Amino acid sequence: MIGQSAFQIVERSGTRLVIAAPGQSLLSGWLAIVIGILLAAMFYFTGRSMARVFSAEKAPAEVATLVFRYRAFGLGITVLALALFWAASYTSGSIALNRTAGTVAMQWRMSLFLPARTNTAELKDLEEAVLDSKPNSGRIRLVARRGSDLAYPIWSDRSGQEEAVRAINQFLNASTEGR
Repeated sequence: MIGQSAFQIVERSGTRLVIAAPGQSLLSGWLAIVIGILLAAMFYFTGRSMARVFSAEKAPAEVATLVFRYRAFGLGITVLALALFWAASYTSGSIALNRTAGTVAMQWRMSLFLPARTNTAELKDLEEAVLDSKPNSGRIRLVARRGSDLAYPIWSDRSGQEEAVRAINQFLNASTEGR
């Protein structure tokens, strides 16, 4: 079964091939839940200690208000920090091959804070697609006959990259057979 973050062929026709890498972040749902639970426990227990310290000098209503503000502020900062980390580590992208226009466009986003970037090349200049591999990640690279290769800039362990390379090579081979 292909995961939601896997490279996916979203359009395949005789004139167009579009492969998308849906957005994902380094902050997974489980990691956020675990961090949230740990920090909530920390704020709960430090709030209890704070209540013990201030109970001798302040009225119970004032102590309850101080503890509530402390916990609310701490949890708010935690949620904000997790959201910022999620947005900073967000990545997405796509590879679009268009036989009608004779172009290939790679678009990617490395963070929600930065604009999406696009590299393009002429379809006729491409020889094949390969999967560059490292021990724990890979990326799609389109090998050019002349000029520089067009490489997807995001190294990842997302599934579906091998299928995307096969689909790109089939698309490129179909365009060379038609010449």
